[in-house]
Amino acid sequence: THQLLDLFGLHGTEQVQARALSSGVLKRLDMACALINDPDVLILDEPTADLDPLLRKEILDLVRRINDYGTTVIITSHILSEIDALCDRIALIVQGKVIKVGNPQKLEADYFPQKVLKLQLTKAKYKELVSYFERKRIPITDYYLEGGATFCLHTSAPQEALAAVLNFADEQKDVVRFASIVQPNLEDLFTALVEKKT
Repeated sequence: THQLLDLFGLHGTEQVQARALSSGVLKRLDMACALINDPDVLILDEPTADLDPLLRKEILDLVRRINDYGTTVIITSHILSEIDALCDRIALIVQGKVIKVGNPQKLEADYFPQKVLKLQLTKAKYKELVSYFERKRIPITDYYLEGGATFCLHTSAPQEALAAVLNFADEQKDVVRFASIVQPNLEDLFTALVEKKT
């Protein structure tokens, strides 16, 4: 018990009723209670939900420490950036079905061997843009509309693709509202897989 109080920074709260604790301390207490019997596996459902950024970081650090002690930690979360940084094996679930399982960095590298050019054009003539890329022989391995507004292109020639977007917009008398070359992450992978399924 003293080890858990140390691990979770709960000394001084032993005589305080749980309802009087702050949300961050209450989260730490919940996790400490779950570890009293020294389980091999700890399941956490949205452990950082409704926490401010500092408390979120504190809880994630605790999860790492619990795992370092040898406990397998299973987490459910919608905050994919946290999962990407924290977990060494993930399952992506859409509408109750597992669509991908594996190491997040490997899944990202397998699905996104290239960079992704994300953009928004005022006139949104994205089919014409794809045809323009084909005519200019700019390599694209995948493309899709993300969130109904941002067009994403997977390419091994991101600088050339960006220049082509600017030329296309100029020819079409269009405005590039947004353009960015990104290294895809777990959120991009999830979005791409969901967009392909719907």
